[in-house]
Amino acid sequence: MPETDLKIITERYQAMRQQLMTKIGALMLEFTEQRFREQGWAGTVMQPWQARKNNTDPGRAILIKSGALRRSVYVVAKTEDNVTIGSDLPYAKIHNEGGDIKHYARSEVFVRNRKEGRFVKGTTPGHGFSYGENNMQMPQRRFMGDSPYLRLQIRRLITLEINKCFK
Repeated sequence: MPETDLKIITERYQAMRQQLMTKIGALMLEFTEQRFREQGWAGTVMQPWQARKNNTDPGRAILIKSGALRRSVYVVAKTEDNVTIGSDLPYAKIHNEGGDIKHYARSEVFVRNRKEGRFVKGTTPGHGFSYGENNMQMPQRRFMGDSPYLRLQIRRLITLEINKCFK
């Protein structure tokens, strides 16, 4: 192999390395977007997300109401050797990992109206409302994280990019 060919391959490799993490980050974001479209986690096999309880809007996709969670996933950090994606929404973690959450529920209480001498529904916080603590189990509905399927796609991308350096 002539020295000029090696120099060209080295230059191509260095250029590829500079763009590789950006491409991997885009692949990771697309994988996450695909989880929302397919409504399930792609590990070694597709695992559909658990349906909502008390589903009052059966036509709506799981984890989609306003679309904020879906749009909130972004590349948090990128170095020469690493890409991290995440979400800045406070409820993203509990949906992705599942677990116990404390939910403070408001229940309406009827109070006596002093002027009219009858009972009416309370409307002022502290006057006619009581707050109670309910523990709730949120099911895990993974949409981002490590996956054998994603690792395979990343390996394929890296192999394709390295092979381009030799052409």
